[in-house]
Amino acid sequence: FLYIKVAYSLGAMDEIYPYLSVIIGGFVEIAGCMIACALMIKLGRKPVLNLFIILLSLCFALNPFLRQSHRFILIFISQLSKFAISGAV
Repeated sequence: FLYIKVAYSLGAMDEIYPYLSVIIGGFVEIAGCMIACALMIKLGRKPVLNLFIILLSLCFALNPFLRQSHRFILIFISQLSKFAISGAV
């Protein structure tokens, strides 16, 4: 559910070209999966899951406060949310 909310909100933003958002999002998701796998080899599954869930919680906690801020900050936080969702999954 969270992934769909983030993906649709990124696509609905007027601040960024929608196709560019999808391309960046694809690279962000690949990076999230690869970094999570690399960290799981070194740290184990539970600490990595906790790390990505905490990162995702921070992104969603900051999101309402950043709605009126600079567009690049909002896009960065949204893409970081996609990164954390991919890593947690």
